[in-house]
Amino acid sequence: MTIEDMALLTMERPDTDKFPLLNTAYAAARTGGTAPCVMNAANEIAVASFLQDKIRFTDIYNIIEKTMAQAPHIDCPGYEDYVRSNQFAREYASRLVDEIAI
Repeated sequence: MTIEDMALLTMERPDTDKFPLLNTAYAAARTGGTAPCVMNAANEIAVASFLQDKIRFTDIYNIIEKTMAQAPHIDCPGYEDYVRSNQFAREYASRLVDEIAI
């Protein structure tokens, strides 16, 4: 891509109806604390499971949403809190994958 090509780029508001996880990501960022860590961990498990043909693409959203809903939230976490949140999210999301594996 050249600098001239960049002049032709347009920006549009993201379609959160088509991409509902954007709302989840925005909410996690607003919530702060351990929420972004939990979302990231659940996302990594869900996407990896999809890429391994264990779940459908459309299952990614539900796994992340359910994990976020069940994860304990800590407003002002320390390092160990992040470690525990990450571990909880990975284990919980993995159990959800096992329940719905195709």
